[in-house]
This record gives sequence, structure tokens and C-alpha cells, in this order.
Amino acid sequence: MFTYTYTASSGPRYFRGVNEIQTSNGEWRYPQPARFQERIDKNAIPLYAENYQEQALTAFQVKMVAPPIGNSDILFYPGTLFKTDRISVANQVILQDNPQLTTIDKLSSLVPNVSTGTYNITVEYSIATDTELKAAGTDYPDWVAPYSSLPATGYRDPAIIARIHQLAVQVTQIAGATTPYDKARAIEAYLRDPNNFTYTLTPPPTPAGVDPISYFLFDSQKGYCEFFATAMGDMLRSLGIPTRLVNGFGPGGYDTTTQAYVVRSEDAHTWVETYFPNFGWIPFEPTPDGVYSTISRGNTGPNPCLRDSQCDPSGVPVGPVVGPPVKEPNDPSTVGPAAGTGAGRFAFRVPDAATLTKIIGIVLAVLLVLFAAAARYLRPRSVMMVWKRTLVLARLAGAERRTGETPYELGRRLAQSFPEASGPVRSLADGFVVSAYAPPDLAGKARTSVMEAWTALRPMLLRRVASRLRRNRVLG
Repeated sequence: MFTYTYTASSGPRYFRGVNEIQTSNGEWRYPQPARFQERIDKNAIPLYAENYQEQALTAFQVKMVAPPIGNSDILFYPGTLFKTDRISVANQVILQDNPQLTTIDKLSSLVPNVSTGTYNITVEYSIATDTELKAAGTDYPDWVAPYSSLPATGYRDPAIIARIHQLAVQVTQIAGATTPYDKARAIEAYLRDPNNFTYTLTPPPTPAGVDPISYFLFDSQKGYCEFFATAMGDMLRSLGIPTRLVNGFGPGGYDTTTQAYVVRSEDAHTWVETYFPNFGWIPFEPTPDGVYSTISRGNTGPNPCLRDSQCDPSGVPVGPVVGPPVKEPNDPSTVGPAAGTGAGRFAFRVPDAATLTKIIGIVLAVLLVLFAAAARYLRPRSVMMVWKRTLVLARLAGAERRTGETPYELGRRLAQSFPEASGPVRSLADGFVVSAYAPPDLAGKARTSVMEAWTALRPMLLRRVASRLRRNRVLG
């Protein structure tokens, strides 16, 4: 997806894409279109309606290689936007009576109109301590009211919402939590406790007619980040605590070759943010996947670049902090047993040059034929061929199409089975339905979106197939 470097030794590492605010039909979503938009010129600092305390700044340089399908305009960044060298548009969903920019729910690149390429972006992040957040109180401004409750209709069955609320009350009471911050921490800890829940990319399927989050919380206790984040969001809003989910990417991994951090599609992630008066939106991490830890509070690094002291981190050369240690070739820990030593050694005779050349030539010819056949198979030219290839790879990955299952139903199930591929698989299913069933003038327009979705989906399915084959070989 993208690579990045940064100036600070601490700070945010979750790359915001969109804020998921709307709760309907059992899901949290970013609604389209935004109700308020504001153009932000290059390196201009947005004039937010609220000015928060305890804010530090850090600068990132992001190189977007392949933006998500259907979201090619989004500028991904951690924390809160301070400035960027792209002309952009701030999109905001919920408005005050007097429309002002209180938050940015999606930042879109305007010039150019896609995020592809390199952009420099400076962000704010909170260094408020646990003590400060506990003392933040509940004097919420009027504009956060829509974040503080769940709808009575159109989201979940009222009986399920009541049960989720009862669980939230029980968890916070057992923890002795009295402030919104303590309650958020208590619910976060409850969801992260391995005695309560298990993280998995392949949770048991939700029975037909059953609410997925209800089944996750009270029956299976198994799921991935969307389950954990949605559960925490529901529980907090049921307590009247302003909450939103954020959909974006985690920090990725450090690449010693490029000396940059690399974020891939499988790093897609959803987390929780809660609003605190005077301090703004504070992130929480309820997903216990072994990679994402609870988020530290306060200043976690030396000499933070404080906003109120007029510090400007964009003037510092952007570069990564010290990455994972690189072992030198003569590092004993990288060297295996010496050749020809130890028990059980054996000798073999190297074939003569002519024979060896023939063997290598035959092997290369076979490999080239296999590669050409595989490449041709994986590059279908029609929408129907794409759909058939998708069904084959999904079956090999362990998600065979069920009898009578519609393309939409299959798309939803594959998105749940392979969450890292949820975006491309939904886009492909939508495009296939249009191509197969819409009038000819509309059907022809769907081919481009299907081909783009297939290009993104193909490597994800192939990784799933390879993983399943390795697992079966180990078990065998």
C-alpha cells in the first residue's frame, strides 16, 4: 500500500483513513457524502473549532504505492492533521448548528486527485496522561451528542442493545470504574483478556438470523479487529460516552533495505477513539492479536515537539528511528553449522559440466512453461473469467461457494472469511453483479472496477491458498 518515514521517536503509528460514525444495519460506517467540506491549501493549518491541550507534533513522509480500491483519494495519516504539502479537502460528517471544522472524518487529495505518490504531512497527537484524562470530566459540547448513543431502531434489536449495555455496566462496575476514561480502559481490558476472547481471522460463522456482535460477545468470543472495535464502540455508546471507530492501517513493518516502514493491505485495521473535553479524540486498542498493544499515555519519548511552543517538526529531516537490528554477515547468530562437519554428513558427486547444463536447461524450460501457464490463468480478460478464477482460488483457500448462494452473499462471506481482502472482494462482487445482470450500457462500465478489484484480490487469495497448503502439509 505505502511506505513511510518520520521525525519523532514516539507518537502515533495508526494511519487514519476514515472515521466510522454512522451505526445502521448492524455496522459502523463512514456515510457518503460528507455534510461539510473545507478546502485546505498546501501547508495551510486548518482552523478547527476546538483547540486541545497537551498536543505534540511529528512529521511523516508517506509514499503511496497502491491506494485502496474505491478510496484512491484518501490521504492516510496518524493522529490529527496539522498541515500537508498536498492541496486537499477535509470531509466532516456531523455538523454543529454553525458549521465549523471540528474534526476531519476523511482527508481527500485534491491536487492531484489521487493519493498516489509522495506527500509530507505533519500531525498532532495527544500526550495527555492517564491522570489528565481521568479528570477530563463530562462537560461535552453539543456537537458530540450524536457520538454518545446508539439508535433505538435501524441498528440492532433493542433487546440486544440492552444486553450489550448490561454487559458494559457489569464490566465497569467490577473494575470500579467511575470516570469515562476508566470505563473505556475497563472495557478495553475486558476485550483484550485472553480468558474472555480469542483473536482469529477465521472466527466461527455467525448462525443465520443471529446478530454477529451479539454472537461474538456472548457465544463464540472469537473474532478479528472489526468485532473487537465494534463491541467496544457499542458498549461505550450504550454508556453515553462519545465514541467513534477509525478504519485505516496499523504501523506495518520496518524494511532494512529501503530503511522505511512498509504498510501492506494485510495491515488494514479498525480501532476505537473516545472524546474527552479539552483533550479531543483519544485512541484505544481493544484487539488482542499479539501485534497491537494498549496505547501508552503521556510523553513516551524524549523532547517531544510541542505545538504550543511553536515547534515545527517539518523542518527536521524526515527519517526513521533506529529500526530492527540488522545482523552482519559475520554475525555468529546468522551462520549455520559448518559444511561437512558434525554427525551424519555425507558426500555427493557434482555432475560434469555438460550434464549439469542439460539438467538446468530442462528445469528452467519446465519452470518457464509453468510460469507462463499460471500467469495466463491469473490474468483473465473478461468479467466472467475473473469470477470463475475467484471461485477457484476461494475454494482452494477453504471458502467454497455454497449451493444457492448469490454473488452478494458470497462476497459478504468471503469478506468475513478473508478480512484483509474485504474491500477488493466486495468491489468485485458488486461489479460482477452489474456486469452480469444490468442493462448492456451499464454492464460494460463495470469491467474496469472488476479488473482493478481482481488485481488487488489475486495476491491476497494466493497467500491464503499457500498458507492453507503449508498448514495441510504440516498436519499431514
